[in-house]
Amino acid sequence: SNAQQVDQTGNLIDNSQWTGVGAYAPDPNDCCSNPGGSQPLYDTDTDTIKFSYGQATVGQIIGINNALGSSGLQVNGYTWSYWLRNNNDGSTQTGVDSLTSYSYLKDGAGNILTDNTIVHNTKMDWTQFSGTQTLSNPYDIAGGGTVGIQFSSRDGGFWAGLYGPEVNGVSLRLNYSAGEDPCIKDPLSSTSCPGYAEAYKSQQCSMNPLYDTTCPG
Repeated sequence: SNAQQVDQTGNLIDNSQWTGVGAYAPDPNDCCSNPGGSQPLYDTDTDTIKFSYGQATVGQIIGINNALGSSGLQVNGYTWSYWLRNNNDGSTQTGVDSLTSYSYLKDGAGNILTDNTIVHNTKMDWTQFSGTQTLSNPYDIAGGGTVGIQFSSRDGGFWAGLYGPEVNGVSLRLNYSAGEDPCIKDPLSSTSCPGYAEAYKSQQCSMNPLYDTTCPG
């Protein structure tokens, strides 16, 4: 048989829907202020999440059914990527800030089907990270579920400005394929299935040999 074709959604991230940010506003670009206070700022000038001195988690959760919107599909996994800068915004802080990225795919009951965690604790200018999480057994979207990504960090120098790690260009995409044809499993699942008539007759004959003169017995 032919290998099953796996397709991919567009980027599911909506940059207007980040939870955990203190404010959506331009970065004041000064030493001591942040419109979001101790919480991260979403810099609307550069579409960048910038962490401040308060520990925080910024994330998004997307419903699988909302993303795919069709029955008869199955999820094979997801692909993630983002850009990260972690250089204390050029400050003289001696230590290095730590940022943890976490992405996941859950079923309708909240059980983790697959996930990925990366801890970044080295200095770097803008660097892209990416990967793909693949399920060993595809998941039927009829069960519901969610896919999500989040970033947890703070400015270790505890300064009032936006000197913590910075994240932008976040992408989260579901990898999916057509589910198994129910007619293959059970020709009686629909009257339109090939072999429905034959399977129906066989079922009736097994229950009552008098159903038809051609029934065995």
